[in-house]
Amino acid sequence: MGGLDLAQQDETVRELLSRYDVAALDPSRVLCSAHESSQAPAAVIESADGTTELSYAELSARSARLAGGLQAAGVRTGDAVGVMLPKGGELLVTLLAVWRLGAVHVPLFTALGIDAVAHRLAAAHCTAVVVDAEHRPKVVRSDPALVVVTAGPGEPGDLDFAATERSGPPAAAVARSGGDPLIVMFTSGTTGKPKGVVIPVRALASFHAYMLFGLGLEPSDVYLNISDHGWGYGLFYGIIGALLCGHTTILRDRRFDPLKDPRRQPRNPLYGPALKIIVVLERGEGCHDCDLSSSQGRCARYQRLRARQKQRARRLCHVTIVTMRL
Repeated sequence: MGGLDLAQQDETVRELLSRYDVAALDPSRVLCSAHESSQAPAAVIESADGTTELSYAELSARSARLAGGLQAAGVRTGDAVGVMLPKGGELLVTLLAVWRLGAVHVPLFTALGIDAVAHRLAAAHCTAVVVDAEHRPKVVRSDPALVVVTAGPGEPGDLDFAATERSGPPAAAVARSGGDPLIVMFTSGTTGKPKGVVIPVRALASFHAYMLFGLGLEPSDVYLNISDHGWGYGLFYGIIGALLCGHTTILRDRRFDPLKDPRRQPRNPLYGPALKIIVVLERGEGCHDCDLSSSQGRCARYQRLRARQKQRARRLCHVTIVTMRL
């Protein structure tokens, strides 16, 4: 895709807009159920308990059931739902369940404190929050009507994640228009109180275009993005973009160290050589003619380096890697 000329790129962008900026679109379909027949899993999940896979078909079925449970608990179309979960299967299932209901996802970075979480829940008028047991103490139920779903041991009045997923029939998918809200992403708050920015459904066109033109993902690629899903890049391009393209994304709920992880996990062919490529690309080894940190850092020499590294990644471990900031 990155080799298309401008006219072809413009045509692709127009096609993406015509696909996502419409009067009625089911986000859960374009993100998941449209890929149910794929042989590639939606996610490879790396955790302390080992490695598991989550297929698109399983993700579709589980998210539909969880959506039914959330709907039975009172979540409705247009409601804001806070999500404070680590990378893993429960995160993907929750996101797809929220969007299946036509509800709005409010990302909650897991390193936020109690006050920061409370501000976001209140400012976004969240009616529900899904959280894991580790971060449950950060969620204060100031509104008795707030629905709290906890993955793991919770507090009195909480709904259990697994039980909620099993509690009712699958929910029917709700269609939304291109201008309807999909996400409310809060700013970092470095210049004042964090502000909620509404991301509409039509923004899916932008996320999809970035995966094609910015990263050059190809159908055979497996995708690793280490940015946190509590902020824009990790959510838009680490999760949503990969799902739109029907790719496999690697989700790790452990601390990431690009210099040490390859040596810690020589048994895993998905890592060793691939993680070194992240460092090479971002440090710009072999390319001193452009600033890789700028949007204009795209000289011909860098493009050749990037192409060689991508080819090496595919040859050695079939993984496409997104760069990180060191």
